[in-house]
Amino acid sequence: DPRYEPDSLYPPFDPPPGAVAKSPSALVAEPNTSAFPWRTIVQLRISNGTDRWSCTGETVGPFQILTAAHCLYGHQWLVGYSGWATEVIAYPGQTDVLAPTGVPEFPYGEARGILFRIDARWQVVPNPGSDWGMITLDRRAGDRVGWMARSSTVGSSIHYAGYPKEGPYSSLNQVIQHGYDAGNVTLALADTTYFSGNVYGGMSGGPSWRVAAGPIDFLVGNHSGKALGVAADSKLTNAKRQDLNDWIASDTTYIPPVDRAEVFPDGPINAYPSTIVRGHDLDVDVALVNMGYVHSGAITVRFYLRGQFPPTPAGTYLIGTRTLAGLGPMQRYQWTESMPISPTLPSGHYDFGWEIDATASEYDTTNNDGWLLARTISLESCVDADQDGYGTISSNTCPIHYQVDCDDANPAVHPGAPEIPGNGIDDNCNGTQQCGVVPAIPGASELGRAMAFAAPLLVLVPGGMFMRGRMRRMR
Repeated sequence: DPRYEPDSLYPPFDPPPGAVAKSPSALVAEPNTSAFPWRTIVQLRISNGTDRWSCTGETVGPFQILTAAHCLYGHQWLVGYSGWATEVIAYPGQTDVLAPTGVPEFPYGEARGILFRIDARWQVVPNPGSDWGMITLDRRAGDRVGWMARSSTVGSSIHYAGYPKEGPYSSLNQVIQHGYDAGNVTLALADTTYFSGNVYGGMSGGPSWRVAAGPIDFLVGNHSGKALGVAADSKLTNAKRQDLNDWIASDTTYIPPVDRAEVFPDGPINAYPSTIVRGHDLDVDVALVNMGYVHSGAITVRFYLRGQFPPTPAGTYLIGTRTLAGLGPMQRYQWTESMPISPTLPSGHYDFGWEIDATASEYDTTNNDGWLLARTISLESCVDADQDGYGTISSNTCPIHYQVDCDDANPAVHPGAPEIPGNGIDDNCNGTQQCGVVPAIPGASELGRAMAFAAPLLVLVPGGMFMRGRMRRMR
């Protein structure tokens, strides 16, 4: 979303002695977020009502996310915004690829933050060690994607990842970027880990983890900032792990999520053709998904045309309804709907729209309707002067047939009409005329049969001159 700028990383700091800058390897894209642990890494879009920014998080419980404190609470002199965030939208395992229908950009749906906690020290004396916090969600995203084990033992080498949104990764369509170098940890202090890594704005709050035998991924910290080639993590100390456990237990007791459905279009809805004669069908490609946590119940989808005025008369017209039995959690359904356009609708230009109603309660209903504003649907009237069921070129089609009439003044001429040989007319509108076949005449010679019909004739005569005449039937 272009409205969300990359967050400002924790501002430049003086790396302590021992935090040596190295030359880290380039980040590697991880587009397949169906695999663990990539699906546990979360794209965060955050707002305080005035400013918008993006960060990264990591699931740490059934409905909890770990991220950087400065993503949730800002000091103006540090990160360019101040106070608490008021909105957090979380997308676990976001692919951030504008994909065709059936290849989801948000394979695990979204969740909304309802409670934000941070290390109290961050509000008083901010530093990388206190730059961590937890987001409580309105739905069980962690149960859906899982989460890494947690450890306070960092080791000498860590993996790190996030959703960068600046530098070489400033384009909108970026997937998770992952970095690793053996021995990249340069200094591990009591509550801060310094390592050599490529960390950019947007990756704040992203996870660092070590891989142990098994293999088992152990979360060991979250990204805070970078300076002079050295990245800083808020280390996941024993005290922080205990705080996380206590907060998760409190959430489970006092604010457990209510499981609901979440039905919305799974990719763009497309309507075609863009120009259609009233009385014919408008075809619509539709794909729906339920990213909620319970069955949706029956789903009703309504389709509309809305007049673009002037000159089309104002008004919204229901043109079709489809009822589905419903979708289970994470279930998708795709189909093509064909809807006849009433001949009574005024000719003109229309927007195409839809409305989706699920029987079950949903987390969000603002994504249940929309208009296809990128395409105009034009309705035309049939022009069929000879009343043979085929329209002229200007109207493209008529209610009976789709082919164009090449002579709308002659009802015997239209696509599919029998071709009469030799009459000089393209009776069936296929672009060609059928030549005449000379019938056999009893008693006539071959030459006589060849000259059986009167027709223009050019004859070469001695001396190189042409004589023009007309063949006559021989008697």
